[in-house]
Amino acid sequence: MQQDNLSFIAKTPEPPSTISREKISGFFALFDILGFKEILKNNDLEYLENIIANLLDTLDSEAVTIGGLDPDQVLSMGKTKSIVFSDTIILYEDARQMNDGTIPCIGPSIIPKSSILLRLAFEAGIPLRGAISYGDYLISEKYFLGQPIVEAYSAERNCN
Repeated sequence: MQQDNLSFIAKTPEPPSTISREKISGFFALFDILGFKEILKNNDLEYLENIIANLLDTLDSEAVTIGGLDPDQVLSMGKTKSIVFSDTIILYEDARQMNDGTIPCIGPSIIPKSSILLRLAFEAGIPLRGAISYGDYLISEKYFLGQPIVEAYSAERNCN
């Protein structure tokens, strides 16, 4: 019976070719909006749309483009990408380690961009808590997989 289970696993179909995956060796930053449930509970839909939704629509892009000063991220060695879902903001960036363990950085990287994210959220009255990790991970349009995701999530939860 166990062998049948293994043969089923071996026959699992490949994902559709329209789903792209990218292996990244780099930084992964995870931020959580604190009190998000209370924000939703204590405000009407108009406020949520005009304030919270507008903020979530632009906060990550404002951070990665240095407040709009570098819209194409040409000042940076690598581009920082972002995604927002519900009360979570993720920034991620390919940043390969050199043989000596250093990570070359020219221009703004994920670290100052995370700082900008925190400042912009604070100025808008939205408290964030977050953490940055480093390592190898896999991303697609549907998911993030890898140890840096677990590390960032765990570190963010421990920031009390």
